[in-house]
Amino acid sequence: LIASLDVSHIQTLGSDVLQSLNNDELLGISTSLSAQQRGTLTQSQLALLSTSASTGSALINGLSDTMLKNIMTATAADNTSLFNFETIEKVLKSFASSLTDPLTATQYGDLTSYVQTIGSVCGTDSSLYSIVNGMVTGEGGASVQWTSQEDGTFTRIGCLGVGSSATQFSQLITNWMDGTNAPASSSTEDTVGRPLFADGGPTINDIHQGQDGDCSFLSALQGVVHTNPDFIKSMFVQNPNNTYSVRFFNNGVPTWVTVDNNVFVDGNSVASSSWVAIAERANVAYEATYLNDDNSYSSLPGGFSKLDAITGDTNKTFWAKNTTEDKWNTTDFELLKTAVLNGAPAQLSSWESTKDAVTGQTNFVHAHAFAIIGFDTTTSDFILTNPWGADRNDSSVAGTFEASMDEMWQHGNYNTGIAFVNSNGASGAAGQLVTAMATMTSTPGASSDIASTLPGNYDTPLMVKPLV
Repeated sequence: LIASLDVSHIQTLGSDVLQSLNNDELLGISTSLSAQQRGTLTQSQLALLSTSASTGSALINGLSDTMLKNIMTATAADNTSLFNFETIEKVLKSFASSLTDPLTATQYGDLTSYVQTIGSVCGTDSSLYSIVNGMVTGEGGASVQWTSQEDGTFTRIGCLGVGSSATQFSQLITNWMDGTNAPASSSTEDTVGRPLFADGGPTINDIHQGQDGDCSFLSALQGVVHTNPDFIKSMFVQNPNNTYSVRFFNNGVPTWVTVDNNVFVDGNSVASSSWVAIAERANVAYEATYLNDDNSYSSLPGGFSKLDAITGDTNKTFWAKNTTEDKWNTTDFELLKTAVLNGAPAQLSSWESTKDAVTGQTNFVHAHAFAIIGFDTTTSDFILTNPWGADRNDSSVAGTFEASMDEMWQHGNYNTGIAFVNSNGASGAAGQLVTAMATMTSTPGASSDIASTLPGNYDTPLMVKPLV
């Protein structure tokens, strides 16, 4: 991490590295840059540094609470930015530890001013603004459920407000910035030694479901990462305190939560990367904070709403119980074919178990979700992958296989359904990000074993386009 470098190493960074830094990284090391290095920064980077300095001074001058003003003044004395992750955490922790009485209206007003200024400097779509805003104002319905690690009991402590105690304030900082509000009753392992992404970026082969029943979540990730790895990369921000802020969409609004690197021992696990396990941990935090679920890995199972939370879009869904076999094989077939060929992530909810007549391998599994990642133009079958591992191909299970639309009908099973991202439904920030999936340059995968399992006439999905 850039933030972990000392001054001597920071001053060896060249213009190519400096110009690739994100805003938080740049603000975090700005006081250590030499005059020559500053001369290599882009105009937008220089503008950010200038805005940070001037806005910081104005913020301090406008504060009413003497204690908070003194903390910020001391912090900014060496030209340190007040708007990067480390400094914000330092300011908030210092302020919380100094409180002897409940938070007053004046103090809370100053903190909300800090939040608003973070948004003006860093952007209201930034991870940093989202987590501090959620912590202080509870926007979007943010309400922390605190978990006792002694007995696993839950306490809903909400967000900061007038009358908040120093204890609640400290717990909120720990939750939102340190990510250590661990789910109840979960055996954990850390990801030390495992990079967030393997060389080349995230791939579908990073997803291998563990013992937790989160096939809906993992198959949604399969569909998105196969379509566009860079969209998956945009979900994660690695913070200077070895935590990760992870983005989900709350009713289409980009919303970030922070988790540490302790992941569920029974969750997804591959040796080459940790992003899937961290995404699992973050989805628990997101649903416990914004959807009123318990802070437990038991919240990971779910339906097609996981696709919406990952992409920020709405989904088009059709169920076997609500249609006829003829419509399923004609109208619905054409809708799904168009969506998949346009690169829209898609999923199947399977409620029958089947085996390949030739190989004897299991294809469909009862009460399990699959990603639909492609269409075979010769057979008119769809390409499906199992979250147990798209690259799995042993005597018992085919991780990637073909199935006709009629086979996916599963005799009209009541719970059989298909969903795909419908980018016409996106708007605002979510729409911009979904549209960006059409223009992002895909990062080559760390491995391409799955390619050998696909037919030669398999049509690789395009980036997501508005459906017609």
